[in-house]
Amino acid sequence: MKLGLINTDGLKAYLDNFPDDVESVFENLEDLSESRVGYDFHQSNSVVFSSKIEGEEIELDSYIKHRFLGVSFKPDYTKRADDLYEAYSLAFSSKLTESNALKAHSLISKSLLPKSQRGVYRNAPMMIVDNDGRIVYEACDTAALKNEMRQFWEDVELLLSTKMVFAESLFFAAMIHLYWVKIHPLTDGNGRMGRLIEKWFLFEKLGEKAKMIHSERYYFENKEVYYSSLTALGLFYEKTAFNEAIKFLELLMNAIKAKK
Repeated sequence: MKLGLINTDGLKAYLDNFPDDVESVFENLEDLSESRVGYDFHQSNSVVFSSKIEGEEIELDSYIKHRFLGVSFKPDYTKRADDLYEAYSLAFSSKLTESNALKAHSLISKSLLPKSQRGVYRNAPMMIVDNDGRIVYEACDTAALKNEMRQFWEDVELLLSTKMVFAESLFFAAMIHLYWVKIHPLTDGNGRMGRLIEKWFLFEKLGEKAKMIHSERYYFENKEVYYSSLTALGLFYEKTAFNEAIKFLELLMNAIKAKK
């Protein structure tokens, strides 16, 4: 399998050191949510904690009461989470393709961006600035963005059509997540989309049980490591050390191990 964009230099070491118990933990996950309360707890979990990573002040208990029990909250408290919930619903009912991903972004960004910037790639430079005004990352150059995204989606299509063992599915899901947030192709919503696409890929590779991987919650509860493992790979997209991304890649497997 020859990929055009996604770096596979670390795949062999990842597979060689993949913990023996991760797949068995995943296989033994027991879904108690549906039988107990009759709602999709796992999707709500993903939505709430992906939102919280971005600074949204929303709690899982409150969101569940709003979403499934009809409890009213101020619209500002739930609107962006509701938009993200719609995007996850689209992911769990559609193929992972470029057009569907951009549809998902249109949903996610309804309360984030003007209509002209929803579901389309950015046409301006993008950088990330910390609270002290320092530039901590410069994303893919606008002139190169179209070609990077073409290669990205060609790789995703090939990966989805390739039979994989469990550990390979985790490796490539995390790498897809990593490339998305490093390219930073959207004006806003890149983090939410990166985590959604990771779960989307896992859903296609591993089936319905992939919803039970509470990766978004694990990333939130380990937010410092999540962000530091991203920033450690370099200041500029063009110089990103994708072959040294093991700390980031380990987060997804650790999210599964945390369910043990």
